[in-house]
Amino acid sequence: MEKEDYQRFIDDFISNLQAHHPDVCFYVYGSFARGEHDSRKPSNIDGGLILDSRTITDKVKVQSISEILASSRRNYDVPTQFNLIDRQTAKDGRF
Repeated sequence: MEKEDYQRFIDDFISNLQAHHPDVCFYVYGSFARGEHDSRKPSNIDGGLILDSRTITDKVKVQSISEILASSRRNYDVPTQFNLIDRQTAKDGRF
């Protein structure tokens, strides 16, 4: 897999996420975010999504985000590992 595929995946996912859920924060971390990612080795993109909600998660929104992620992964078969959290849980430090 080419390094450009990883960036194209990110661009595609962010574009679709912003179009459908502009209130969701997406971030990446790990080797890809640090620019140390080597696409010649098996590696995933580490990331997270923060929903702009309290501790009760809108299941319809989560399903929609899941479908956006699946679509981007079909376009660019990049392995991912994303965490999902709501803003209130992130704010009060529960996890």
